[in-house]
Parts: sequence; C-alpha cells; structure tokens
Amino acid sequence: MKATIEITDLYAGESNYSWVKRYEIDCDGLTQNQVIRRLKKLAGLNGVRWRKVAECGDYMQFNFVGWYATAFIVWEY
Repeated sequence: MKATIEITDLYAGESNYSWVKRYEIDCDGLTQNQVIRRLKKLAGLNGVRWRKVAECGDYMQFNFVGWYATAFIVWEY
C-alpha cells in the first residue's frame, strides 16, 4: 500500500493547479496519523497548521490555515 500527497493552490476556494507538488511513500503497517505526519515531513510542512475539509473513502483533503493552498492525500491499495 502507498500514499501520495498532492499540494496545490486555491482560487476562489477551489483547487487551481497552477502549480502542484507531489510526494509518495510506502505505508505498509502504518496508522493513518503516522502516514500524515510522514507526508507532512516529506513535503517540508512540519509546524504548518491545516484542517481537514473532506474525507471520502480513499482520499482526504486538507486546507492550510492562513495559506491559499490545499493538500490531497490519496491511499492506493
């Protein structure tokens, strides 16, 4: 199992994709919180506050507090 994080900008509250950064890790045997912490560290986002906007099955969306950016985490089985 692997997880990917996709970080992009927002325009009028919607993801815009004028720029995007993608990262990927293997997450066999890790909890959901451990995966999120490792992806944040990999993306250089330690200490950045974000809040969950949506969770639907195998993906989650987070918005960064004070930024015009969003992150999507997708689990691939």
